[in-house]
Amino acid sequence: MTREDAARYLNSKGHRTRQGKPWEGGNLARRIQASLKGYVEFNFAGQNEDGEEVTTSFRIDVPKALTDERAEGVLAYLKRSSRTRNVAASKYLLSSRLISVCGAYRTGASVTEGRAVNTAGRYYRCMAGSKGNPLTDRHEDCWELPVGEVDAAVWSEIEGLLNNKAKLHELVEKWLGAVPDRAASYRRRLSELDVQIEKKRKARKRKIALLLASVDEDDVDQDDAKLVEELKGELTAQEDELMEEEDRVAEWLGEAEAQEDRARDLLKAVENISTARDFTMAQKLDLMDLLDIKVHITDKGVPRHKGLVDPITEWHRETGTPVPEDLTDEMWNKVKNILSGTRQWQEVRGAFDVMLEKLRTAKPWNEYSGSERIDGRGYTTLYRRVHHWHSSGEYRAALEALKGFPAVPVPPAYRLPHMLVTGAVDPEFTTSDLGEDCDGASCKSDDMAGLASRR
Repeated sequence: MTREDAARYLNSKGHRTRQGKPWEGGNLARRIQASLKGYVEFNFAGQNEDGEEVTTSFRIDVPKALTDERAEGVLAYLKRSSRTRNVAASKYLLSSRLISVCGAYRTGASVTEGRAVNTAGRYYRCMAGSKGNPLTDRHEDCWELPVGEVDAAVWSEIEGLLNNKAKLHELVEKWLGAVPDRAASYRRRLSELDVQIEKKRKARKRKIALLLASVDEDDVDQDDAKLVEELKGELTAQEDELMEEEDRVAEWLGEAEAQEDRARDLLKAVENISTARDFTMAQKLDLMDLLDIKVHITDKGVPRHKGLVDPITEWHRETGTPVPEDLTDEMWNKVKNILSGTRQWQEVRGAFDVMLEKLRTAKPWNEYSGSERIDGRGYTTLYRRVHHWHSSGEYRAALEALKGFPAVPVPPAYRLPHMLVTGAVDPEFTTSDLGEDCDGASCKSDDMAGLASRR
């Protein structure tokens, strides 16, 4: 995770800072750095009695999270990490936002083959049983959910909100919060630090020159030389402290400006893009943050079949070819000379009827074993005859002959569970109720759930 991804995860779990505010990437990184170094340092700039600029430092020790060796490695990584989101790594729209029926959250994962990632094999998996997520009686209902279908179902609900641009502008401003003011204060502090550092450098040169002038050049002993070096070191250390603070403030400013840039890009996209499908992944993730989207799975759905796939059913799904409804005498007369039988099984109308029913209902082949319609034969005999029709082209020819008769699509290989999508949006800005029997999405809202869908 990037620091922004980690902050988003903490917020999705309900964790907040000590002040009760949402975590931000920069704030989280600074807390991590403090726990790795073992202390928090505060610097206060001011003037001494002589009117010189001085910086006073206070250090508060905190428990160290790791050994010194591991802490150094993590600190080095944090310095290399990007201030903005790594979009390539954020390829799962709903990681930590998707809540299983058992109550645990889900994260994205991929099926890998060697080093190559099978992008078609991406899914959301339930994290019940992992640290902090105990197993429950309902975990058995948490089958893996395909990323593409779930993302599309949820995103289709969010699309409806993009029509109210005024509301989204308001949400973006609320999302930014005090970031613009913080960025302005960082810029002022950087200007002050530039002035202080320049004053320190001039003061160092002046003090060293005065010290050297007070020493007789012909009678410089080791103590005098040591005094000069100590003064140089003390003054240089003061400059270094200011420069370290300057680096920290510059990093904070970079993070604040990156968040402002993201907000501007998001508003520009909202104004100029007519459909949410044209949003980039980064913009989609920002909108998810903006709307505080949570997706609660409410039932099991129908799991994806993991065994051997029936090639005939798969052909129907891939081509979108519908299956004829109940086989009538008129329909059979059109195909009886196309579909071949065997010497032992010449009357195959029952086999064709069973085949169409199996495709329409997704029943397994073994349920037809011993059926009167196939003269009591086993399902393997039925499957071999059906497979021959498919491989020989007879089945496609029969479908061509039956064009014009009522037909229905084959059922999907699985059915997504019902999902309740909620977000921090006022009810009047939700999509409308599409009805209880809708296969796409039906929406409702309450005081806390501004956006809700049933898929």
